[in-house]
Amino acid sequence: MYLDAAELGVEYFVVPWTKVDKMKKYCSLLSKASNNTKFLFPGIRRDYQGGDIIEAFKAVKPFSSYAIVGRAIYAAGDIKKAAERLYEAIKDF
Repeated sequence: MYLDAAELGVEYFVVPWTKVDKMKKYCSLLSKASNNTKFLFPGIRRDYQGGDIIEAFKAVKPFSSYAIVGRAIYAAGDIKKAAERLYEAIKDF
């Protein structure tokens, strides 16, 4: 499905950031079809859902990637601190 979409010109793909092995597989597959692939990681939460967000960003390099963040920031007791914490974790990507 991902490869078919890339061949039709789709550039943005939503992937489960907690499934690093699958992300690596998607990167390998999509690298054959496009160099403009971009990955979106939804569901970034305060506890990072047991996953490692840094590993997720590493897994999709050299493609561009973006974290979709909501509750991890707006539901935090200290919004500024939550945003800074997430920024520090991913700023190098």
